[in-house]
Amino acid sequence: ACRAAALTAGDAAAVADLLAEAAALDPEGAGPRLLDRARLLAALARAEEADDSYAAALAALPPDRALADEHATFRQRALAGSRPAAAPLEAYALRAPTRREAAHALRTAAARSVAGGDLASALRCARRAYARSEEEPAFAGPLLARLLYLLGAADEALALHRSLLEASLGAVPPEDAIALCRQGAELAESAGDVGLALRALDELLRLRPQDLDAALARFRIDPDRRRAAEALAAAAVACRSDRRRALALLSAARGALDAGDAALAADLTERAHRAAAHAPGLAVEVARARAGTVRALEGASSSAYLAALHEAISVAQDGGDRAAARDLLEEAIRRQRERGLFADAARDLLQLDALAAAEGDFAESAARLRAAGALLRTCGDLAGAADALARALAAHPESQETAVQLEEVLRERGAEGTDALVRLLADRVARAAPGEDRAGAYLRLAEAHASMRDAPAEEAALRGALAEAPGLEPAEDRLLALLAGARRTGER
Repeated sequence: ACRAAALTAGDAAAVADLLAEAAALDPEGAGPRLLDRARLLAALARAEEADDSYAAALAALPPDRALADEHATFRQRALAGSRPAAAPLEAYALRAPTRREAAHALRTAAARSVAGGDLASALRCARRAYARSEEEPAFAGPLLARLLYLLGAADEALALHRSLLEASLGAVPPEDAIALCRQGAELAESAGDVGLALRALDELLRLRPQDLDAALARFRIDPDRRRAAEALAAAAVACRSDRRRALALLSAARGALDAGDAALAADLTERAHRAAAHAPGLAVEVARARAGTVRALEGASSSAYLAALHEAISVAQDGGDRAAARDLLEEAIRRQRERGLFADAARDLLQLDALAAAEGDFAESAARLRAAGALLRTCGDLAGAADALARALAAHPESQETAVQLEEVLRERGAEGTDALVRLLADRVARAAPGEDRAGAYLRLAEAHASMRDAPAEEAALRGALAEAPGLEPAEDRLLALLAGARRTGER
């Protein structure tokens, strides 16, 4: 009657007090009244009193999983951080009618503790859940394994992961099985158990064939490099990213080369090439890898390797990758020189010149042109050599070495090179230091004019030499001979 009057008057606090008194007067029937009181206090936001009443009610009532969940949910919502949400479920587990129901409650308690950030409570509940369901390891095992892994209990975690992986994972939900495989692979690799790590990764790839990260991890640790390459290539097929698929196939190709299987490497590289066609920025890397596999198959001195290098050079140049183009050209030039293909090496040196000039490195450009000129001269292409050396001198006019080489080539060309030779020597006169250096340049210029039978120009050059170095015997002798030939012996 008092309770009804309090409710009618809207005095919920008084009702809560009356429920407590009624429970105290009738201990055997206290459970329902304490539960009503807990719910009423919860509605009044008197959280701690409500929690105490929930605990007393559940202890007085027969074991009831739904009420334990209700209490745990209340704690999680109203008393987070101050009272563990797992405790009501742990209490229920102690009174549960069967081991299976206790295990269910404890697993839920562990999950609630994880959600609340209380990993210590979660581990305690997971251990108890696992102990009550050992005949069914997949029931609480994955959660316990996860907690041991997170808390750094490596030895215990590894033992449990091994046990679960050796049993069938068919009863484990796919998401839990995937996490279990990842953790197990990491733990096993850290412990040096490559076999278990491979087993975990194989199972993970069975569950998620498109998981390229797992496939790459497997590739990295598998000591059988051919098997590793084949497994990675198989996983790459399921990858939807062209870029990642191409990179994985390239890695697999390198694994095949490590295993000495150049044919497999060539096949995988070709597949990477096809994948890279739709992946901007990968073309150069794939082209270089293809060249590497050709080298492994055919040898570094083979024509096929040179062809693959030049294909990669074209790809690099088309993609604007100057650094890659430079490296590849250097390799091609080395191989061409080894085989005596000097004209081909010279052509590639001219490409290196173009790259250096594009970057404003004119000293480097001149060096490349000078090297190209030397090779062209060696293989008898004097016109090409003269052109390359002239360009080198234009790029670096102060280079005495280039000027000397160009002068030698122009002299070797004979009549075809005289006009250019005169221009070159006239320029060297202008650039030479006054005195003996300039006199020597005049002498060489006089020789060039003499070969062209241009006596006036020869005379002027000889007089220029004597002006720079009076009494210079070679100049005087040649001038006297020239004047004598013209019957001008009276002149000096």
